[in-house]
Amino acid sequence: MAIERIGLTTEYKADGLGETKPVLRIGGTTEKFVPNVNLSFQCESGTEKYFINLNRKSVTVGKEIQSLASDKLALTVGNETDIWHINEDGTFEWDIEFAEKPPTNVFSWELLVSDALQFYYQPILSEEYKKEQNIIQSARAAGSYAVYCDKTGHYKDENGKTKVNYMTGKLMHIYRPICTDAGGKTTWAELLIEKGVLAITIPQQFLDNAKYPVTLDPTFGITASSENGYGLDVNKLYAVVVAAPSTSGTGDSISAYWAWVESGRYFKGVLLNHDDSDNIVSNGIGNVSDELQETGWATSAFGAAPTIASGTVYYPGLLGSGTSMYLAYDYTGTTWPDDWYGRVDSTNSYASPENPGSLTTADNRFCIYCTYTESGGGASSTPSSTLARGIAVGMFKGMGIGSGQYP
Repeated sequence: MAIERIGLTTEYKADGLGETKPVLRIGGTTEKFVPNVNLSFQCESGTEKYFINLNRKSVTVGKEIQSLASDKLALTVGNETDIWHINEDGTFEWDIEFAEKPPTNVFSWELLVSDALQFYYQPILSEEYKKEQNIIQSARAAGSYAVYCDKTGHYKDENGKTKVNYMTGKLMHIYRPICTDAGGKTTWAELLIEKGVLAITIPQQFLDNAKYPVTLDPTFGITASSENGYGLDVNKLYAVVVAAPSTSGTGDSISAYWAWVESGRYFKGVLLNHDDSDNIVSNGIGNVSDELQETGWATSAFGAAPTIASGTVYYPGLLGSGTSMYLAYDYTGTTWPDDWYGRVDSTNSYASPENPGSLTTADNRFCIYCTYTESGGGASSTPSSTLARGIAVGMFKGMGIGSGQYP
Protein backbone atom coordinates (compact mmCIF):
# COMPACT_ATOMS: atom_id res chain seq x y z
CA MET A 1 0.00 0.00 0.00
CA ALA A 2 1.45 3.32 -1.06
CA ILE A 3 0.49 6.96 -0.85
CA GLU A 4 -0.53 8.30 -4.27
CA ARG A 5 -1.19 11.80 -5.57
CA ILE A 6 -4.69 12.44 -6.91
CA GLY A 7 -4.21 13.90 -10.38
CA LEU A 8 -2.55 17.30 -10.34
CA THR A 9 -4.15 18.35 -7.06
CA THR A 10 -2.52 18.85 -3.64
CA GLU A 11 -4.51 15.87 -2.29
CA TYR A 12 -3.10 12.38 -1.73
CA LYS A 13 -4.71 9.01 -1.04
CA ALA A 14 -3.98 5.55 0.37
CA ASP A 15 -7.29 3.68 0.41
CA GLY A 16 -8.16 0.26 1.80
CA LEU A 17 -5.80 0.17 4.78
CA GLY A 18 -5.81 -2.66 7.32
CA GLU A 19 -8.91 -4.62 8.33
CA THR A 20 -11.45 -1.79 8.29
CA LYS A 21 -10.28 -0.34 4.96
CA PRO A 22 -10.99 3.38 5.26
CA VAL A 23 -10.65 5.99 2.54
CA LEU A 24 -7.56 8.05 3.45
CA ARG A 25 -7.00 11.58 2.19
CA ILE A 26 -3.99 13.76 3.05
CA GLY A 27 -3.92 17.45 2.24
CA GLY A 28 -6.89 19.09 0.54
CA THR A 29 -8.39 20.36 -2.66
CA THR A 30 -7.07 23.91 -2.20
CA GLU A 31 -4.17 25.25 -4.24
CA LYS A 32 -1.91 25.09 -1.20
CA PHE A 33 -1.07 21.79 0.48
CA VAL A 34 -2.13 21.65 4.14
CA PRO A 35 -0.93 19.02 6.63
CA ASN A 36 -4.36 17.57 7.38
CA VAL A 37 -5.65 13.99 7.30
CA ASN A 38 -9.15 12.60 6.75
CA LEU A 39 -10.08 8.95 7.34
CA SER A 40 -13.60 7.97 6.26
CA PHE A 41 -15.23 4.58 6.83
CA GLN A 42 -18.15 3.40 4.70
CA CYS A 43 -21.22 2.17 6.57
CA GLU A 44 -24.41 0.44 5.45
CA SER A 45 -25.00 2.66 2.43
CA GLY A 46 -22.65 4.10 -0.13
CA THR A 47 -23.31 7.60 1.17
CA GLU A 48 -23.27 7.04 4.94
CA LYS A 49 -19.77 7.27 6.37
CA TYR A 50 -17.92 7.87 9.59
CA PHE A 51 -15.00 10.25 9.48
CA ILE A 52 -12.00 11.18 11.60
CA ASN A 53 -10.28 14.45 10.66
CA LEU A 54 -6.88 15.48 12.06
CA ASN A 55 -5.87 19.08 11.46
CA ARG A 56 -2.46 20.37 12.53
CA LYS A 57 -3.42 24.02 12.78
CA SER A 58 -0.18 25.04 14.47
CA VAL A 59 1.71 24.57 11.18
CA THR A 60 1.33 27.58 8.89
CA VAL A 61 2.27 26.74 5.32
CA GLY A 62 3.67 29.60 3.23
CA LYS A 63 5.40 28.84 -0.05
CA GLU A 64 6.57 25.39 1.03
CA ILE A 65 5.86 22.53 -1.39
CA GLN A 66 5.14 18.93 -0.42
CA SER A 67 7.21 16.10 -1.89
CA LEU A 68 6.46 12.42 -2.54
CA ALA A 69 9.42 10.04 -2.70
CA SER A 70 9.94 6.36 -1.80
CA ASP A 71 6.24 6.09 -0.84
CA LYS A 72 6.64 8.85 1.77
CA LEU A 73 4.86 12.19 1.59
CA ALA A 74 6.73 15.03 3.32
CA LEU A 75 6.37 18.74 4.04
CA THR A 76 9.09 20.87 5.64
CA VAL A 77 8.14 24.10 7.40
CA GLY A 78 10.99 25.78 9.25
CA ASN A 79 12.83 23.25 11.41
CA GLU A 80 10.01 20.67 11.30
CA THR A 81 9.19 18.09 8.66
CA ASP A 82 5.86 16.24 8.62
CA ILE A 83 6.14 12.79 7.04
CA TRP A 84 3.23 10.49 6.14
CA HIS A 85 3.71 6.85 5.15
CA ILE A 86 2.08 3.41 5.34
CA ASN A 87 3.65 0.37 7.00
CA GLU A 88 3.41 -3.16 5.59
CA ASP A 89 0.84 -4.11 8.25
CA GLY A 90 -1.52 -1.35 7.12
CA THR A 91 -0.76 1.06 9.97
CA PHE A 92 -0.66 4.73 9.10
CA GLU A 93 2.29 6.78 10.34
CA TRP A 94 2.36 10.55 10.73
CA ASP A 95 5.92 11.39 11.82
CA ILE A 96 7.33 14.76 12.78
CA GLU A 97 11.08 15.26 12.42
CA PHE A 98 12.69 18.09 14.40
CA ALA A 99 16.00 19.41 12.99
CA GLU A 100 16.68 21.14 16.31
CA LYS A 101 15.07 21.38 19.74
CA PRO A 102 11.48 22.59 19.32
CA PRO A 103 10.22 25.56 21.35
CA THR A 104 7.56 23.37 22.99
CA ASN A 105 7.21 19.74 24.06
CA VAL A 106 3.43 19.62 23.44
CA PHE A 107 2.01 19.13 19.93
CA SER A 108 -1.69 19.12 19.13
CA TRP A 109 -4.15 18.43 16.34
CA GLU A 110 -7.75 19.53 16.03
CA LEU A 111 -9.81 16.33 16.01
CA LEU A 112 -13.19 16.32 14.26
CA VAL A 113 -15.22 13.11 14.26
CA SER A 114 -18.65 11.74 13.34
CA ASP A 115 -21.38 11.19 15.89
CA ALA A 116 -21.41 7.86 17.74
CA LEU A 117 -17.63 7.39 17.71
CA GLN A 118 -16.07 6.65 21.08
CA PHE A 119 -12.40 6.91 22.07
CA TYR A 120 -11.42 4.53 24.90
CA TYR A 121 -8.20 5.21 26.79
CA GLN A 122 -6.16 2.06 27.49
CA PRO A 123 -4.55 2.47 30.95
CA ILE A 124 -0.85 1.83 31.45
CA LEU A 125 -0.92 -1.30 33.60
CA SER A 126 1.68 -1.94 36.27
CA GLU A 127 3.67 -5.18 36.11
CA GLU A 128 2.15 -6.21 39.44
CA TYR A 129 -1.38 -5.67 38.16
CA LYS A 130 -0.76 -7.55 34.90
CA LYS A 131 0.66 -10.51 36.82
CA GLU A 132 -2.18 -10.48 39.33
CA GLN A 133 -4.90 -10.29 36.64
CA ASN A 134 -3.11 -12.52 34.08
CA ILE A 135 -3.09 -9.79 31.45
CA ILE A 136 -0.58 -8.96 28.71
CA GLN A 137 -0.24 -5.56 27.06
CA SER A 138 2.09 -4.42 24.29
CA ALA A 139 4.23 -1.37 25.07
CA ARG A 140 2.54 0.72 22.40
CA ALA A 141 -0.98 -0.30 23.51
CA ALA A 142 -0.29 1.04 27.02
CA GLY A 143 -1.51 4.63 27.11
CA SER A 144 -3.24 4.31 23.72
CA TYR A 145 -6.82 4.78 22.49
CA ALA A 146 -9.24 2.27 20.94
CA VAL A 147 -11.80 3.84 18.59
CA TYR A 148 -15.26 2.25 18.27
CA CYS A 149 -18.39 3.04 16.26
CA ASP A 150 -22.07 2.03 16.36
CA LYS A 151 -22.03 -0.04 13.16
CA THR A 152 -20.72 -3.58 12.98
CA GLY A 153 -20.46 -6.56 10.66
CA HIS A 154 -19.62 -7.49 7.07
CA TYR A 155 -22.47 -8.51 4.80
CA LYS A 156 -24.12 -8.19 1.36
CA ASP A 157 -27.69 -7.21 0.56
CA GLU A 158 -30.11 -9.24 -1.56
CA ASN A 159 -28.71 -7.64 -4.73
CA GLY A 160 -25.16 -8.68 -3.92
CA LYS A 161 -24.03 -5.13 -3.11
CA THR A 162 -21.44 -5.09 -0.35
CA LYS A 163 -22.38 -3.11 2.72
CA VAL A 164 -19.28 -2.61 4.84
CA ASN A 165 -19.50 -2.40 8.61
CA TYR A 166 -16.97 -3.53 11.23
CA MET A 167 -16.51 -6.97 12.74
CA THR A 168 -16.27 -5.97 16.40
CA GLY A 169 -17.41 -2.36 16.08
CA LYS A 170 -13.79 -1.21 16.22
CA LEU A 171 -12.47 1.15 13.54
CA MET A 172 -8.90 1.76 14.58
CA HIS A 173 -6.33 1.98 17.37
CA ILE A 174 -4.29 5.12 18.02
CA TYR A 175 -1.11 3.77 19.62
CA ARG A 176 1.14 5.49 22.13
CA PRO A 177 3.70 7.61 20.23
CA ILE A 178 7.42 6.96 20.51
CA CYS A 179 10.20 9.53 20.14
CA THR A 180 13.67 8.65 18.75
CA ASP A 181 16.79 10.79 18.53
CA ALA A 182 19.67 10.58 16.02
CA GLY A 183 21.69 8.47 18.45
CA GLY A 184 18.96 5.82 18.70
CA LYS A 185 17.71 6.78 22.16
CA THR A 186 13.94 6.46 22.58
CA THR A 187 11.21 7.52 24.95
CA TRP A 188 7.44 7.12 25.06
CA ALA A 189 5.35 10.25 24.66
CA GLU A 190 1.99 10.82 26.37
CA LEU A 191 -1.15 10.76 24.23
CA LEU A 192 -4.30 12.62 25.29
CA ILE A 193 -7.60 12.89 23.40
CA GLU A 194 -9.94 15.34 25.03
CA LYS A 195 -12.50 17.99 23.99
CA GLY A 196 -11.84 17.69 20.27
CA VAL A 197 -8.06 17.81 20.53
CA LEU A 198 -5.42 15.09 20.08
CA ALA A 199 -2.31 16.16 22.01
CA ILE A 200 1.12 14.52 22.31
CA THR A 201 3.58 15.48 25.05
CA ILE A 202 7.27 14.57 24.74
CA PRO A 203 9.24 14.49 28.01
CA GLN A 204 11.11 17.82 28.16
CA GLN A 205 14.23 16.18 29.60
CA PHE A 206 14.47 13.94 26.53
CA LEU A 207 14.32 16.94 24.17
CA ASP A 208 16.90 18.82 26.27
CA ASN A 209 19.44 16.00 26.06
CA ALA A 210 18.60 14.53 22.62
CA LYS A 211 20.91 14.28 19.62
CA TYR A 212 19.11 15.93 16.69
CA PRO A 213 17.29 15.34 14.45
CA VAL A 214 14.55 13.83 16.64
CA THR A 215 11.50 11.99 15.25
CA LEU A 216 8.06 11.81 16.89
CA ASP A 217 6.15 8.78 15.61
CA PRO A 218 2.37 8.55 16.16
CA THR A 219 0.86 5.30 14.74
CA PHE A 220 -2.74 4.74 13.64
CA GLY A 221 -3.65 1.06 13.41
CA ILE A 222 -6.59 0.45 11.08
CA THR A 223 -7.81 -2.69 12.83
CA ALA A 224 -10.71 -4.45 14.52
CA SER A 225 -8.37 -6.28 16.91
CA SER A 226 -6.27 -5.28 19.93
CA GLU A 227 -2.82 -5.73 21.50
CA ASN A 228 -4.24 -6.10 25.01
CA GLY A 229 -4.57 -9.74 26.05
CA TYR A 230 -6.91 -11.17 28.70
CA GLY A 231 -5.70 -14.49 30.12
CA LEU A 232 -8.42 -17.16 30.02
CA ASP A 233 -9.12 -19.64 32.77
CA VAL A 234 -10.00 -23.22 31.86
CA ASN A 235 -13.75 -23.91 31.89
CA LYS A 236 -14.73 -20.25 32.07
CA LEU A 237 -17.03 -18.89 29.39
CA TYR A 238 -16.28 -15.41 27.99
CA ALA A 239 -18.88 -13.49 25.98
CA VAL A 240 -19.77 -10.03 24.75
CA VAL A 241 -23.11 -8.28 24.28
CA VAL A 242 -24.48 -7.42 20.83
CA ALA A 243 -27.42 -5.31 19.75
CA ALA A 244 -30.49 -7.16 18.54
CA PRO A 245 -30.10 -7.89 14.79
CA SER A 246 -32.58 -6.16 12.50
CA THR A 247 -32.94 -9.23 10.27
CA SER A 248 -33.36 -12.95 10.92
CA GLY A 249 -31.16 -15.73 9.58
CA THR A 250 -28.98 -18.70 10.49
CA GLY A 251 -25.65 -18.69 12.33
CA ASP A 252 -22.41 -19.54 10.51
CA SER A 253 -19.58 -19.16 13.02
CA ILE A 254 -18.03 -17.32 15.95
CA SER A 255 -14.66 -15.60 15.45
CA ALA A 256 -12.17 -14.25 17.99
CA TYR A 257 -8.84 -12.44 17.92
CA TRP A 258 -6.01 -13.85 20.04
CA ALA A 259 -3.34 -11.54 21.42
CA TRP A 260 -1.08 -14.53 22.16
CA VAL A 261 -1.47 -18.29 22.72
CA GLU A 262 0.80 -21.28 23.25
CA SER A 263 0.82 -24.03 20.63
CA GLY A 264 -1.79 -26.76 20.90
CA ARG A 265 -4.65 -24.44 21.90
CA TYR A 266 -8.21 -24.39 20.53
CA PHE A 267 -11.57 -22.83 21.32
CA LYS A 268 -15.28 -23.51 20.88
CA GLY A 269 -17.71 -20.73 20.06
CA VAL A 270 -20.93 -20.50 22.08
CA LEU A 271 -23.99 -18.38 21.21
CA LEU A 272 -26.18 -17.31 24.14
CA ASN A 273 -29.70 -15.91 23.98
CA HIS A 274 -29.96 -13.04 26.45
CA ASP A 275 -33.75 -12.92 26.02
CA ASP A 276 -33.92 -16.59 27.09
CA SER A 277 -32.15 -16.33 30.47
CA ASP A 278 -28.74 -16.31 28.73
CA ASN A 279 -29.15 -19.95 27.73
CA ILE A 280 -27.26 -21.47 24.78
CA VAL A 281 -29.39 -21.35 21.64
CA SER A 282 -30.29 -24.60 19.91
CA ASN A 283 -27.26 -25.71 17.81
CA GLY A 284 -25.38 -22.79 19.35
CA ILE A 285 -22.16 -24.65 20.25
CA GLY A 286 -19.47 -24.33 17.60
CA ASN A 287 -17.04 -26.97 16.44
CA VAL A 288 -13.47 -27.02 17.74
CA SER A 289 -11.45 -24.34 15.94
CA ASP A 290 -8.27 -25.04 14.01
CA GLU A 291 -5.13 -24.91 16.16
CA LEU A 292 -4.59 -21.28 17.12
CA GLN A 293 -1.58 -19.34 15.91
CA GLU A 294 0.35 -17.14 18.35
CA THR A 295 -1.70 -14.11 17.31
CA GLY A 296 -4.56 -13.45 14.92
CA TRP A 297 -8.18 -14.20 14.09
CA ALA A 298 -9.58 -17.72 14.37
CA THR A 299 -13.05 -19.18 13.80
CA SER A 300 -15.28 -21.85 15.35
CA ALA A 301 -17.92 -22.89 12.79
CA PHE A 302 -21.35 -24.18 13.77
CA GLY A 303 -22.12 -27.76 12.71
CA ALA A 304 -25.88 -27.35 12.36
CA ALA A 305 -26.90 -23.72 11.87
CA PRO A 306 -28.59 -22.04 14.85
CA THR A 307 -31.55 -19.76 14.17
CA ILE A 308 -30.96 -16.01 14.52
CA ALA A 309 -34.14 -14.03 15.24
CA SER A 310 -34.46 -10.32 14.57
CA GLY A 311 -35.06 -8.22 17.67
CA THR A 312 -33.37 -10.75 19.97
CA VAL A 313 -30.24 -9.87 21.99
CA TYR A 314 -27.41 -12.42 21.68
CA TYR A 315 -24.10 -12.92 23.48
CA PRO A 316 -21.42 -14.50 21.22
CA GLY A 317 -18.90 -16.21 23.47
CA LEU A 318 -16.26 -18.92 23.69
CA LEU A 319 -14.46 -21.44 25.88
CA GLY A 320 -10.72 -22.08 25.58
CA SER A 321 -9.05 -25.50 25.72
CA GLY A 322 -6.28 -24.63 28.18
CA THR A 323 -4.15 -22.06 29.93
CA SER A 324 -1.76 -19.58 28.26
CA MET A 325 -4.56 -18.30 26.02
CA TYR A 326 -4.87 -14.51 25.82
CA LEU A 327 -8.05 -13.22 24.22
CA ALA A 328 -7.67 -9.72 22.75
CA TYR A 329 -9.74 -7.00 24.44
CA ASP A 330 -10.05 -3.25 24.90
CA TYR A 331 -10.75 -1.60 28.23
CA THR A 332 -14.06 0.28 28.06
CA GLY A 333 -14.44 1.06 31.76
CA THR A 334 -17.50 2.70 33.20
CA THR A 335 -18.49 4.95 30.31
CA TRP A 336 -21.37 2.84 29.01
CA PRO A 337 -24.44 1.20 30.62
CA ASP A 338 -23.81 -2.26 32.07
CA ASP A 339 -25.56 -3.95 29.14
CA TRP A 340 -22.65 -3.09 26.86
CA TYR A 341 -19.80 -4.72 28.80
CA GLY A 342 -18.31 -8.18 28.38
CA ARG A 343 -19.69 -11.15 30.30
CA VAL A 344 -17.96 -14.03 32.14
CA ASP A 345 -19.37 -17.34 33.43
CA SER A 346 -16.90 -18.63 36.00
CA THR A 347 -18.09 -22.27 36.03
CA ASN A 348 -18.58 -24.03 32.70
CA SER A 349 -17.06 -26.82 30.60
CA TYR A 350 -14.94 -26.70 27.46
CA ALA A 351 -15.60 -30.41 26.83
CA SER A 352 -19.38 -29.97 27.13
CA PRO A 353 -20.45 -26.30 27.18
CA GLU A 354 -23.56 -25.71 29.25
CA ASN A 355 -25.99 -22.92 30.07
CA PRO A 356 -24.32 -20.32 32.28
CA GLY A 357 -25.15 -20.49 35.97
CA SER A 358 -24.45 -16.80 36.42
CA LEU A 359 -22.86 -14.20 34.16
CA THR A 360 -20.78 -11.45 35.73
CA THR A 361 -19.92 -8.13 34.08
CA ALA A 362 -16.40 -7.39 32.80
CA ASP A 363 -15.06 -3.89 32.13
CA ASN A 364 -13.58 -5.14 28.87
CA ARG A 365 -14.84 -5.46 25.31
CA PHE A 366 -13.59 -8.80 24.02
CA CYS A 367 -12.68 -9.19 20.34
CA ILE A 368 -15.41 -11.70 19.50
CA TYR A 369 -18.16 -11.62 16.88
CA CYS A 370 -20.75 -13.97 15.34
CA THR A 371 -21.36 -14.23 11.59
CA TYR A 372 -24.76 -15.25 10.24
CA THR A 373 -26.49 -15.66 6.89
CA GLU A 374 -29.44 -13.37 6.44
CA SER A 375 -32.74 -15.00 5.51
CA GLY A 376 -33.30 -14.70 1.78
CA GLY A 377 -29.58 -14.73 0.93
CA GLY A 378 -26.57 -12.53 1.48
CA ALA A 379 -23.84 -13.02 4.08
CA SER A 380 -24.42 -10.98 7.21
CA SER A 381 -23.02 -10.72 10.69
CA THR A 382 -24.17 -9.99 14.20
CA PRO A 383 -20.99 -8.51 15.64
CA SER A 384 -19.78 -8.59 19.17
CA SER A 385 -19.42 -5.00 20.14
CA THR A 386 -22.14 -2.74 18.85
CA LEU A 387 -22.13 0.57 20.72
CA ALA A 388 -24.36 3.63 20.18
CA ARG A 389 -28.04 3.41 21.24
CA GLY A 390 -28.23 7.17 21.13
CA ILE A 391 -24.91 7.78 22.88
CA ALA A 392 -23.36 10.98 21.52
CA VAL A 393 -19.77 11.69 20.59
CA GLY A 394 -17.47 11.38 23.59
CA MET A 395 -14.08 13.02 23.75
CA PHE A 396 -13.11 12.36 27.30
CA LYS A 397 -10.17 11.84 29.60
CA GLY A 398 -10.15 8.11 30.21
CA MET A 399 -9.86 6.47 33.60
CA GLY A 400 -6.29 6.58 34.84
CA ILE A 401 -4.91 8.74 32.03
CA GLY A 402 -1.77 10.60 32.88
CA SER A 403 -1.32 8.64 36.10
CA GLY A 404 1.35 6.39 34.62
CA GLN A 405 0.05 3.26 36.36
CA TYR A 406 -3.29 1.52 36.81
CA PRO A 407 -4.91 0.68 39.09
